[in-house]
Amino acid sequence: AVDGTLLDFDTPLSHGKSYYAALVSDNCESTERLWVSVEIKDTSDLKINKSVSKQEPMIGEKIMLTISVENNGSSNFKEVIIGEELDSGFKYLSKNLTHGHYDPSNKKWTIDSLAPMEKAVLSLELETVANGQYGSASFIESSVPMDMDTQNNSAQINLEPSCITIYNEFTPNDDGDNDYFKIECIENFPDSNLQIFNRYGALVYQKKAYQNNWRGLANVKGVVGKGEPLPTGTYFYILNLDNTSESTTGWLFLRKD
Repeated sequence: AVDGTLLDFDTPLSHGKSYYAALVSDNCESTERLWVSVEIKDTSDLKINKSVSKQEPMIGEKIMLTISVENNGSSNFKEVIIGEELDSGFKYLSKNLTHGHYDPSNKKWTIDSLAPMEKAVLSLELETVANGQYGSASFIESSVPMDMDTQNNSAQINLEPSCITIYNEFTPNDDGDNDYFKIECIENFPDSNLQIFNRYGALVYQKKAYQNNWRGLANVKGVVGKGEPLPTGTYFYILNLDNTSESTTGWLFLRKD
């Protein structure tokens, strides 16, 4: 009871307020009452998640790493600092975020304030580089108030880059050096499909099960004669490794001299 008024069993209690409890037996209430002071603890909780745009990127391919932090508690969080660990196989390119500030030099994301049920998102554009490790971990370093539930305060991913490496420049001048457009490891993908376009978007070459044997000759009609050499310039490719994977796009430079 409070102020002598009997409370229903489903009445919510208030923090810092005094109540009195009495024993009731056979509809008879005892004359003795026990004083009760209510302290309601804050249910603060931050949750972190992360995802990646492609689990098996090629070396040299750009990917998007997304980290989100959500306030699942009932009170505001301030001065939230998230640490980000990136292995040596990633090269930082750019960032995009909804809250706060990200410093690529120390890999820390600072959020000034996060309201209940509010979510902050950080997206990092990265490039995979050769001869590295490809893991990433995100974790909440500190916050005000402290998050007492730490089970969901970290997240990590590990990528498995494809062995594919595309060499963007070649010189088909019959000198025996770099005469073919080379895609390392392409022989492991017998269902691959390669398409080459000129700068105007016209298809100039296409090949299924490519075997590193293109010397800069057109094999479709329309731009130059079929079987004729293409001029020096920048071209664009679409490579699909199988019928189910996402296509990879990029540029290549063909030099005739």
